[in-house]
Amino acid sequence: MIRLLFSSGLVSTLYVAGVVPWLSIAFSRAVEAEAFAACVCFVWAMYLVDRLGSHPEDEGGDSASAAADVKKHRPLWIGLLAALIVAELWLIARTPRFGLSVLVSLLVSIGYVLPLPLLGRRVKEIPYMKALFLPMSMVVIPATFVDPAAWPAPERAAPVVAVVWLVLFVNSTLYDLKDVTRDRAAGIKTLAGALRPARFLALEALVLVVAAALSTTLLHGPSRVVSFAAIAVYAPTLLVLSRRHFDDVMSSAIDGLHGALMLVAWAVFAGGA
Repeated sequence: MIRLLFSSGLVSTLYVAGVVPWLSIAFSRAVEAEAFAACVCFVWAMYLVDRLGSHPEDEGGDSASAAADVKKHRPLWIGLLAALIVAELWLIARTPRFGLSVLVSLLVSIGYVLPLPLLGRRVKEIPYMKALFLPMSMVVIPATFVDPAAWPAPERAAPVVAVVWLVLFVNSTLYDLKDVTRDRAAGIKTLAGALRPARFLALEALVLVVAAALSTTLLHGPSRVVSFAAIAVYAPTLLVLSRRHFDDVMSSAIDGLHGALMLVAWAVFAGGA
């Protein structure tokens, strides 16, 4: 069951879409339920598009990969993809500004799924670019669904966005640990593959320390509480990873816990809108 949730992209989707309530709580404490739903539909649909496609890192007959799991039940996931697209269109009809959110999100994410013009490669195939691009896209995409009227002045928004990016950086680069073998075979260079495990985990810990320092000095109230809750998901994870192998079960647990924390924060600090 846990593996199915991971392979389907549901827990990863809730983790990414959880940035909507995170930003909303930090900015205005008012979270739009439909904004969260629209982000869920978009992120889940893009995940399925990526998993249903054929990529070098998915080749080699590795039945344990999420892509292999999705391809085993292709008609089911194509049906889900169609349902997500229909739901997204319905939400856009109700709130037209989500149309612009989807357009901007497509422009941001398309390079991760398809080769870029001129370069002929996906962003993740450019050496080490995945470490910067993926957390950036996981901030920008949910941010487009947040009501523009809720965004504060840049000097107030910047520290929040910086902390969110740092936490998402740790998440996205950690996941490369379990894909090192496949990524190397596909010629994809990542931080997890370039550094020794101990040094890589030390880098991740340093990033968390910076995020905690920014939260302590620049954030206040619910914004600080939510940020420390997110950081707390990953601090013990680094200790565990120093002693055991990173697998899909742990991936699902991390994303699921992170997403659940954002939903709890939504209920406690905002209550929806």
